[in-house]
Amino acid sequence: MAAERVRPGHVVRRSPATMQVEAGEIGERFVELLSGGDLTARTTSDFRTASWRKMLTNLAPNPITALTLRRLDVLREPDVLELSKGVLAEAVEVARAEGARLTHDDAEQVLADYIEKFPPTNGTSMLYDRLAGLPTEHEHITGALVRAAQQHDIPVPLNKTLLTLMRALRPMQFPAV
Repeated sequence: MAAERVRPGHVVRRSPATMQVEAGEIGERFVELLSGGDLTARTTSDFRTASWRKMLTNLAPNPITALTLRRLDVLREPDVLELSKGVLAEAVEVARAEGARLTHDDAEQVLADYIEKFPPTNGTSMLYDRLAGLPTEHEHITGALVRAAQQHDIPVPLNKTLLTLMRALRPMQFPAV
């Protein structure tokens, strides 16, 4: 969930708080436990595909915004949009090898949603962490994709490049953008 600390003691949530959990007794109980709060939870019978779809939403926008220190408006740049499409195309191949039922249309929809549904002034969790001088979650997102790709001998040069650049960053405090 993208939440930005805009000043001491004040955090703004910039994206909906929705979670999917695996269907079954435990999943249903968990959804019930969270009902009535700000977090929306629902079950899914295909958790593998749902989790890889969620991964798609993070793979391109998060590292790109963190590296450029720009908000979602950066995804509207033609070259950045093409890079994002390539990053997600690689990810779809890995997701399929992992058993997820995703297509390249799913990846296209993820990017369309970022451009059409989210304000260009929104950021991502990695951008907000970077601006706050905190470590980012790149090893858990891009790193996880690269490791899964290696297990299946699937080349992911764009994702590997983003991961290499993210690993080279050093935490530092930036002025608000």
